[in-house]
Amino acid sequence: MTNDSFKKLYVDELKDLYSAESQLLKALPKMAAAASATELRQGFEKHLKQTEGHVQRLDKIFEALGESPKGKKCVGMEGLVKEGSEVSEEGFEGAVLDAGLIGAAHSSDVHKLILSDDGISLVPMEADATAGPKQKERVGKSITVRQTLIKR
Repeated sequence: MTNDSFKKLYVDELKDLYSAESQLLKALPKMAAAASATELRQGFEKHLKQTEGHVQRLDKIFEALGESPKGKKCVGMEGLVKEGSEVSEEGFEGAVLDAGLIGAAHSSDVHKLILSDDGISLVPMEADATAGPKQKERVGKSITVRQTLIKR
């Protein structure tokens, strides 16, 4: 396999991650609005700001690689977002609703971490050293968000 093949795979994994993050940008405000506990709502709002930062870092990675982030839809995240929205529609209230929202957020974060780990595993094979550190920084921030949600 050539470096071009690894780069293509790396870019494909990053596009999947970009799609996942972009879908969360749309889902998190809805989750925040549905949350009954103020602290949880604030946690989702904080997660939204962090996700915006993730997308900005991914934009820089794509720019450094000379690639476009568009062109792929993360169907895994699409399913998780759909399941999360169903929690809000089930008629649960209060702490039960909040528990369902936390579970949905946890599932989406685990999915993002898996996508990120896949991308990081390809970074050493990638010829462009610019993207690697940015990707690793993004993953570190995702882990921090996940730990914050788990504490709730």
